[in-house]
Amino acid sequence: MTDNSANLFSNIDWQGKIFSGRWSNSSGGQYQVIEPATETALASVGMADSEDVSKSASSARAAQKLWANRAPQERAAILRRAAELFGQYQNEIVRWLVREGGGTRGKSEFEVLQTINFTMEAAAIASATRARTALCPAPNQHSYPRSAWSYRDHFTL
Repeated sequence: MTDNSANLFSNIDWQGKIFSGRWSNSSGGQYQVIEPATETALASVGMADSEDVSKSASSARAAQKLWANRAPQERAAILRRAAELFGQYQNEIVRWLVREGGGTRGKSEFEVLQTINFTMEAAAIASATRARTALCPAPNQHSYPRSAWSYRDHFTL
């Protein structure tokens, strides 16, 4: 595990907020996250209401279109960078998981390592060559029949 001097959240004003494309105040108020071991407030987070969820879904739809139009190699590079950041901040993420959920350090370390592994697998899938493609009416889009490539065929679950 890499122990970094920079704090993952040091430059982010996230307390009491939700993330929907950017950190912002929620319409549903705030919620105190309590650390089970000490029963003290660990953080304040935003609570989404139906308006927040609707805005988030719209934002996600728009982002998905942008993501789908990126080249597979570009999507893979972004996912590899995410995995790199998970590794860079692994100790801090583990500490937050233990404090927030009350689990053990070993369990939290396993969860972070699995996140890194799954993110790297997703990067590999994003740039994997498929055996065949089907015609797709949308420009710059490809359709991959399930029989041509399957996650289950290439990774042990």
